[in-house]
Amino acid sequence: MTQNRWNLFATVRAQRLRIEKLETEVAELQRHYVRMAELVDVVQELLIPLAQRDEARIAEAIEAFDKSL
Repeated sequence: MTQNRWNLFATVRAQRLRIEKLETEVAELQRHYVRMAELVDVVQELLIPLAQRDEARIAEAIEAFDKSL
């Protein structure tokens, strides 16, 4: 019976550690997702001015991107 308890405790501890690791990975993926969304916004901000040949807006978009890094 005591051995079964220790096995149970070890299993629960291992699962808690795994959950903590997964939570860390999810948080990292969320940061990557936000960064990707920011990059998509910058690309969109660049494409419209490029199509319209708006050099001032292009420079603003590039400057805003540089500041975000």
